[in-house]
Amino acid sequence: DFLWWGEPWQTKKYGETLRIGWMGSYSHHEDLLWISEVMERVVREFPFVKFIYCGHGGNVLGLNYGQDIFEKIPSNRREFYPGVSVDYWPYKAKSLNLDIGIAPLLDDEFNAGKSPIKWMEYAACGVPSVLSDTIVYNKVVTHGVNGLLAKSKDEWYHALENLILSDDLRRMIAKEAMKEVFTKWNLDDHYQEWIDVFNKI
Repeated sequence: DFLWWGEPWQTKKYGETLRIGWMGSYSHHEDLLWISEVMERVVREFPFVKFIYCGHGGNVLGLNYGQDIFEKIPSNRREFYPGVSVDYWPYKAKSLNLDIGIAPLLDDEFNAGKSPIKWMEYAACGVPSVLSDTIVYNKVVTHGVNGLLAKSKDEWYHALENLILSDDLRRMIAKEAMKEVFTKWNLDDHYQEWIDVFNKI
């Protein structure tokens, strides 16, 4: 709903830090455990990268939000934020000020029932993303055009490396993703289809 998400923020960047992030719920616990090794490697090999995670996977101010999955990343190279209610989710997502978004999914039956909503949310924020090459994302994302798809941990690392090292690639993928989501997934243009299905039922 672009009335809710609005336009991507054009935030001014301060310093040279590049922010790679994830946002979501506890249903992605296993996915985050899987990707943690990749993010540790990325942060270790690119000293200007900071990892941002929101909603699940860490703790803040000593409060217990479960296992801190990314505890091996030095504390000054990561930021964790608790989740917010759905009413504030678009604002929270934009306020993370990400340069690159990630959406890891294990290729299992549980995740096969999920939607490509994270890709859409990143796109609505004007953020390019790397996504798991599973049925959830490879049906809507064109690799190298409006997102980067990856399977193995090495593929994930190199996809992130490509985005980290190329501002032009980040900008191009963000633009194409935003255009795709706004054109094909904008609620204003498609809500009638859902009403028609409801009426037929």
